[in-house]
Amino acid sequence: NYLHHIYILAVNEMRDDFMFNLHNRQYIFRQSNGKLWNFFCDHRHNLCYSIMSEKGSWSGAAVLHKNVYQYFYAEMDEEDTFHLMFQTGSGNIHYSRLDGQSFKTVPVLNSRTPSLYDKKLYIAPLKNNIYLFYVLQHESSYILAYQALGNSGPGNPKVVDYVSGSSRPCSIIYDHEQNIYVFYQTYD
Repeated sequence: NYLHHIYILAVNEMRDDFMFNLHNRQYIFRQSNGKLWNFFCDHRHNLCYSIMSEKGSWSGAAVLHKNVYQYFYAEMDEEDTFHLMFQTGSGNIHYSRLDGQSFKTVPVLNSRTPSLYDKKLYIAPLKNNIYLFYVLQHESSYILAYQALGNSGPGNPKVVDYVSGSSRPCSIIYDHEQNIYVFYQTYD
């Protein structure tokens, strides 16, 4: 009985058509008990969530973190635990874990110089470790890197490869057998 989740990028209505808006990301998940959760950044740069009621309306927004950069990532594992990765206002990358009982946040990577840009965050929550992926800009190059997060905290960053500077430099997926697949366009 594997969990189903839906990843939705919000859409803004413009004229009579619907336009894709990369800046309004939302992640909507359905837990095994049927409860729907929506994770999003509000216009005040707060990372929030709301829950759908039995009557079909969303609850008011509950703030998880303040002063968050709008490009974040959320994932739900097989045990209905939510995993969130986001940047602070100074460009530091943080990870949060939210389950029915607790909420915990740990810093993953601190920025030497404050720089906010879309770091293409991604989480693969496997059974023994959580893998955190991101793309860092170094001068005119882009580096795909990851860190494993275990009980003792985040490990050291490891470089996968140099990737293109496109808006989608990589795609990352994982399967039931705990394999992670990374597809990317190389820098050259």
